[in-house]
Amino acid sequence: MDNKFAWTEKEIKQFGYQVVDMIAHHLTTLPQEPAFKPYPPELKQALAQVKAPQQGQDREQLLAEIGRLVDPYPFGNGHPRYFAWVNSQPAIISIFAEALAAAWNPSCAGGNHAATYIEHQVTRWFTEMIGLPAGSGGLFVSGGSMASLTALAVARHVKAGA
Repeated sequence: MDNKFAWTEKEIKQFGYQVVDMIAHHLTTLPQEPAFKPYPPELKQALAQVKAPQQGQDREQLLAEIGRLVDPYPFGNGHPRYFAWVNSQPAIISIFAEALAAAWNPSCAGGNHAATYIEHQVTRWFTEMIGLPAGSGGLFVSGGSMASLTALAVARHVKAGA
C-alpha cells in the first residue's frame, strides 16, 4: 500500500533538522533584530488574496514560505528587549518538549500508558507544593482560559451540586 502521507525515518530526520536549523537561527539572531517588526501591509494584502490550495505543497517550499512570511515578523516576546505584559520568551527546552509531546500525542484522559502516570505524579507534586491534603488531584489543561473555565465548572458543581 502506497501511503503518500507516510514518511521514512530519513525524511523525518531531514525535515526535522531543517526545522531545528530554522529555530536555532531565529533564536540566535533575534537579539540583533528590532524587538518588534510590524507585518508589512503589502504582505497582509497579498495573504488576503491567496486562495485555499487544492493540493498539498512540497515541504521544503512550505519551510521557505514560513521563513519568508512568518520568521521575520514575530510577535516580539522572544526578543531580549521585549518588556511587555505577560508573554514570556520561549524556553528552548520547552520547544523540544512540545515536539516530543506532539509526536507521542498522548491522551491523558485515561489508559494504561506512561503519560497518564506522569500527569498523576506531577499533579501530586503540585498538590504537595501548595499544601493540599493527600489524595487531592488535578489535571492539566491547554492554558489559562481553560483553567479558569474548569475552575468555574468545579465551583458550580461544588456549590450548586450540579
